[in-house]
Amino acid sequence: MNMNPKGIRMNPLESKVLAWSQLSKQRIIRTGELSKVLGINPQQEEKLLIKMNKSGIIIRLNKGLYLLPGTLPTAPWSASEYFLLSILMEETGAQYQVTGLAAFRFHKLSTQIPNQITVYNTKISGLRKIGIVNFYFIKVSSDRIGAYREIEVKDFSSTRAVNISSLARTIVDAVYDYKRFATLPDAYDWIRERANDETFLKELVELTLKFANITTCRRIGYFLESIKVNPKLVNKIYKTLEETSAFIPMLPGLVNRGKINRRWGVKINGTI
Repeated sequence: MNMNPKGIRMNPLESKVLAWSQLSKQRIIRTGELSKVLGINPQQEEKLLIKMNKSGIIIRLNKGLYLLPGTLPTAPWSASEYFLLSILMEETGAQYQVTGLAAFRFHKLSTQIPNQITVYNTKISGLRKIGIVNFYFIKVSSDRIGAYREIEVKDFSSTRAVNISSLARTIVDAVYDYKRFATLPDAYDWIRERANDETFLKELVELTLKFANITTCRRIGYFLESIKVNPKLVNKIYKTLEETSAFIPMLPGLVNRGKINRRWGVKINGTI
């Protein structure tokens, strides 16, 4: 049994795996690769991978997909959350972008530290723990992916890019997905704070038309008009709507009483 200076124990096979990884500079492996490298059968390989993952020597990203450390570990380790996400999404062939609280914090809309990373993507759904990081994957159609920034992330000598929703897309989703993110009326305040930013407002309208549903279009359209945004921009949203006799609340979750705005089909049921 080999032991590094700080005490993590590795048997000869585990040491060979890390030595091979360091020599070949290969950090991502799939089931079946170590059988060939080490000359072991599939059952032995499976037990080896399970043990190394439990020991914190490697990280299981997905079924049959593992990440090896960039240097010899001195203790159980984990790469950054965005580095792990970038590899997982690439290896599974998913389109994706980070949204929710992690995006709010990235754009300085919130100071709250997220306890999980929320990800819109086209392949995976549900809550998963990868290494020490919690991810919440929301599976969406490919036409719900778009309007994100590529942010560089590093882990040892490796550099990758992760997709984080743009500011305007993040705010559109804060209105669209308010039940999940608990972001109304906060999202209205975020728009109000940028009421003089023509570039932002133009992008907000474009992305509302591209990624939002009718309910979200009504809420954002009414709010933009109420804070006296350029009518030419606001009318881009209005022209896509049909007349309705069903009035949606601007603040869902509050008592559904208030002044009705027939133009937008909304009920102003609180202070926004």
